[in-house]
Amino acid sequence: LSRFNSKKYPVSDFVRSLINHQDNSNLLSYESTIKYAEFPNLDLKVDEKQTFGERVTSEHIEVFRILNWLRDFKEVREIIELTVPDRLVNPHDEVDIGNYVKQFKVQVLNWRFLDLSITIFSDDETKKRIRELHLYASGKRAVISHWFSEMGISVLPNVGTKHQIYSILE
Repeated sequence: LSRFNSKKYPVSDFVRSLINHQDNSNLLSYESTIKYAEFPNLDLKVDEKQTFGERVTSEHIEVFRILNWLRDFKEVREIIELTVPDRLVNPHDEVDIGNYVKQFKVQVLNWRFLDLSITIFSDDETKKRIRELHLYASGKRAVISHWFSEMGISVLPNVGTKHQIYSILE
């Protein structure tokens, strides 16, 4: 999926066609544990880009639809590394991201979501499983303070120094 050209075609159209393709449902098969799932950049199609302050017109769920399809129809139970270069404006739902990280037992998370709250990883099992985390900052001091507080990265015992923080300037 990471090789998909999201500059030319909407990701949502590709997702819809992949999930709804019933003729050859056994054409693609997966192991129950996959090493990685890497999605295309969701913020490239210029005519679909939203800007900060613009009213949200639709909730984006393309990645969740693919993950549901992998779980429900392809019987994938674990994704070791999950990479999603999400939209900077109107990205996927933060709480749902945490739920999918838990469901798929993700160990390495690189989801481009500005100012992601560490509290989305609510259960101890998920906190212990995450060993590498990529965080994207808008520059807000409160977020940086949260990440480096007692309730931040330190609640993920196996992350240690295996985290990256990227500053996104728009």
